[in-house]
Amino acid sequence: VGAELIQSESTYFLFGSDQDDGELILGEFVERYATSPHADDALRLLGDLAVAEERWFDAQRRFEQLIQDHPTSEWASLASFRRVMAIHAELLGPEYDLPSMYRARNELRDYLATAPERPEFRTTAAAAYEEVTGWVIERHRLDADFYRTIGNSYGERFHLETLLQDAPADHPSAVAAQARLAELPPPGEGS
Repeated sequence: VGAELIQSESTYFLFGSDQDDGELILGEFVERYATSPHADDALRLLGDLAVAEERWFDAQRRFEQLIQDHPTSEWASLASFRRVMAIHAELLGPEYDLPSMYRARNELRDYLATAPERPEFRTTAAAAYEEVTGWVIERHRLDADFYRTIGNSYGERFHLETLLQDAPADHPSAVAAQARLAELPPPGEGS
């Protein structure tokens, strides 16, 4: 019943929908019958609904539960992919939340290290990894620019050096960071 309802587009009045009811039923099913042979199907449906509604934290939680509780499930590979992509989708760009960007980058790197069998999963995750890496690099450049603006060479140096740790040596931002570091006073001098 929960699976049928969660896949329905029907609504009633202004107060709810069959999807809402299906989500409640499947959520309750997963809680009460976690060892059922159908629990992994329920978790996948709940995760897919959360993705469709862009509720990224809920998607991560459902897919993670599927992976942990049902590692041999036919859905485990899909859940691993969708979980890391939900972590990525939650990001807003280089101007926001550096720790979340590091987490997403690390999760994507670890996922790619498992050598996913499906080429489309590998390709999508690799593109997301490159995007997040670019955002991390851009964030450190922005922070270095900020510290330069306020005349704090220590902060500027810190973010330029961190950028160099995160960027490939031939990346344009790494080359520019090297040049900027050469212009800064030695550590301990200036502000």
